[in-house]
Amino acid sequence: MSYIETYPMKNSSIMWLYSERDTIQTAPDYQRNGGVWTLAKRQLLIDSILNDYDLPKIYLHELSSSSTEGFEYAIIDGRQRLETIWQFMNGDFSLANDFEMKRSRDIDLAGKCYSELATDFPRVRVKFDSFILPVIVVRTES
Repeated sequence: MSYIETYPMKNSSIMWLYSERDTIQTAPDYQRNGGVWTLAKRQLLIDSILNDYDLPKIYLHELSSSSTEGFEYAIIDGRQRLETIWQFMNGDFSLANDFEMKRSRDIDLAGKCYSELATDFPRVRVKFDSFILPVIVVRTES
């Protein structure tokens, strides 16, 4: 009889997941294609993180230690979200030109890219990097 166990990932900050991205398989056989979100939708996700909005859970399959591909996890649900965050951090796109920090309207981040957050708004960058994503790990035999 097979089993399934789920538990919240203990360290699921954006920066930790970014640093571990090479151990996360983004395109297992069952996963849909990545890169389908429009720029506007990707910008809205980053907006949600910076404004501390609730995000849907991300599900990662914990792979067995016998995995020959070198991955520790495979994405079950959340590929678009993780890839969008990583693309923003890599400088592939910037915030929307109409972006607003809801709690600090005096901070103008409109059109800023990730690297500009570190130089111009280091506290915002730390807040982004340390944002905890709701990640659930799924452990199963198959």
